Amino acid sequence: MAPITSIVVMGAPLPTMMEIRRSQSVGCLPLLPYTAMSINAFSWIIYGLLKENINVWGTNLFGLIFSLYYMAEYCRFHSNPVVMNRHVQLTMITMMLITALAIILPKTTAEKIIGTASVFFCIIMYAGPLATIKLVIQTKSAQSIPPSFTAACLVNCSLWISYGMDIRDFLIWSPNVLGLFFSTAQLGLICVYGLEKSTAVKGSFSSKEDVLGKESV
Repeated sequence: MAPITSIVVMGAPLPTMMEIRRSQSVGCLPLLPYTAMSINAFSWIIYGLLKENINVWGTNLFGLIFSLYYMAEYCRFHSNPVVMNRHVQLTMITMMLITALAIILPKTTAEKIIGTASVFFCIIMYAGPLATIKLVIQTKSAQSIPPSFTAACLVNCSLWISYGMDIRDFLIWSPNVLGLFFSTAQLGLICVYGLEKSTAVKGSFSSKEDVLGKESV
């Protein structure tokens, strides 16, 4: 079940991409979750190949395809090319570094290093939407937190925790514990502030300017 729900999670941002294309603006949505998603998927593909675990690498192959599409769609409608270039360069450099480690290092060492890095990237992906917490509080709207993606992450993390414990792989279940926490926190923000667009958020869509354009990393 965990691989299936992972694919659902990876496809969860599709409605958000449709909204971006319809409005021709990214509004107040950050790129960080999608950048982290692509790096995370790639690192888990390499880790899964090293461990010869098709459930890990096969699932994340879908994740890589989805996330690269999301990044491409986001970049089409973002008004700050400097931020876009920074994210693209970071993604490419990180992927090349992971590949180099897998080729150069002994298999056991590569498994440990890349597995640990994958845990780090996974945490960033799940925590990504929390990067807009300041905006959520200022606008009193959780519009910047994608609800479908967050809800799918909640279910997905629960199942991967179960799978990771079943095969006794700490590197698989541990990041999903934090992912479960972050997903719950984000859903809490949605419950408190709601998804209705505030005046500030509406303005960002109508003017086609990203509120976080200057703040995104």
